[in-house]
Amino acid sequence: MDDGQTLRSMVRDDAYQVVRVLASGPSGKTELVTLDGEGPLVRKSIPLEIANPAAWAAAMDIDDPMLPKIESLYRLPDMLVVVYEYVEGESLKTLMERGVSFDAGQVANYVCNVCHAASCLHAVGVLHRDITPSNVIVGNGKAHLVDLGIARQQRVDAKHDTTTLGTWGFAAPEQFGFAQTDVRSDVYSIGRVLGCLLTGVSPSLPNYEQELANLANAGGKRGSLATIAQRAASFEPSARYQSAYDLETDIRATMLANRAPAVVEAGGVGRPKAGAQQKASAVGANGPFNRLLAFVSGPRLPKEAPPLLRLANALTIILVNVVIFVLIITVLGNTPGSGTKWGLGEYVVCLAALVAVVGLAVETHRFATLWGVYAIESSKFLLYLKRVCIFISIVFAVMAITIMAIPEPLV
Repeated sequence: MDDGQTLRSMVRDDAYQVVRVLASGPSGKTELVTLDGEGPLVRKSIPLEIANPAAWAAAMDIDDPMLPKIESLYRLPDMLVVVYEYVEGESLKTLMERGVSFDAGQVANYVCNVCHAASCLHAVGVLHRDITPSNVIVGNGKAHLVDLGIARQQRVDAKHDTTTLGTWGFAAPEQFGFAQTDVRSDVYSIGRVLGCLLTGVSPSLPNYEQELANLANAGGKRGSLATIAQRAASFEPSARYQSAYDLETDIRATMLANRAPAVVEAGGVGRPKAGAQQKASAVGANGPFNRLLAFVSGPRLPKEAPPLLRLANALTIILVNVVIFVLIITVLGNTPGSGTKWGLGEYVVCLAALVAVVGLAVETHRFATLWGVYAIESSKFLLYLKRVCIFISIVFAVMAITIMAIPEPLV
């Protein structure tokens, strides 16, 4: 970072007014802040050695009530700073410490909400890796998943994670060097949260497994949920539910079979947005699609970038190339001596090319910013501007093709 970039980031950081410190430790500091009287917001400062800017960047694309909206992302000399929406409520850990107990319907609702939030993250290639009662906030009868402090992207070419982070008792075995984490690692953690809510015992305690087994053997709604928790938290990933969506579906089906339709209907937001599960499956697949995707998107993004974001970048580049190719063909058809003149279609093609180039420039700048090449703050403005440019470029291109396809009237 040069002095100018550092100054801009520091000025932006100083603009926030700290209300109180929510948490502080080796993984960073979390504060409740306001900006020009607006808020409250949460500002999380993460040491660069454990921060994953691409995970937060991917999460910026998500707009879902079960996850806090990310408002801003920028870098300081030794920190990645994320500012996101403050979720009003209490954590499951706090509620349990106060002696609050949950019936089967509440447990099912809260865990289904967490499954939904995890599915949304998985759909954009992000693994949370720290799903615990501390990071689940209950408000307005729903559970919200927060804090992506140690989140990362799934990498199909890695054998294990580069850092062994996670909360003991809730983190999957592979997070401690056994294997590469994937969506099933978050499924493991959700299963542990489910078991913790059912038994009232932390998975880090030696009597947890026995308490959960006793509950599973007792039968009934809670026993059925305990059996689901055992499967979700299997040591072997292949024995678990293969996605958070599958886990959510089984919980809802189990509660429906136990004649608790209100749980199915009042489960918050229900299924992820259309296609989210299919996208999550695609992210977790080890097939050739991701390799082809990486090849198409070229060296413009680092290898750790989420596949869906690489696809967006590649499509932007492809669109620019197609529009420029059409423009060249059009220009060649209107060279001196060709006997033709530029019409409305040719001018619209030029506009489409111009807007597409702007979109590509915005996208390139956005990813360079997020990956620390320029190390200046990034916001949703660049994301929306890119989307608008792509949309307008496509509209102009379709208009141009339509105009040029209409035959001129005979004189």
